[in-house]
Amino acid sequence: MSWLESDLVKAEADECTFLRKLSEELLVVAEETESEEIIIEYYHTLYAFLEKQETIYLRIALLAKEEKDETALRLQNRIIGEMIAQGMAPYDNVISFLEKAKKDIRKDIVNITGEDLDLPVDLDYNS
Repeated sequence: MSWLESDLVKAEADECTFLRKLSEELLVVAEETESEEIIIEYYHTLYAFLEKQETIYLRIALLAKEEKDETALRLQNRIIGEMIAQGMAPYDNVISFLEKAKKDIRKDIVNITGEDLDLPVDLDYNS
């Protein structure tokens, strides 16, 4: 069994689908209610979805390149096509596109909450 046929990949794909659907639902509710709490939850969910997409894409791209896996290559090309349909420039790469989208989300969260997610968190509980 190849990696692409494993239970892990199925679980990752299911989680990605769940996060996508949840972010779509949260967006609808956020637009209807204009609730800041729901908008923030939407951004966090969308960010998690993009993280999951990036991880899956990276694994598929490595399989396509390193192992010359035909299924992975077809999936990679399909993902690239979907990203272009979502606004990625044809000459851009998927990882750069997703990283920029995540950066934009972090900026939006900062604008709403004032909380900068890129700042280090002090985990020293003894202070």
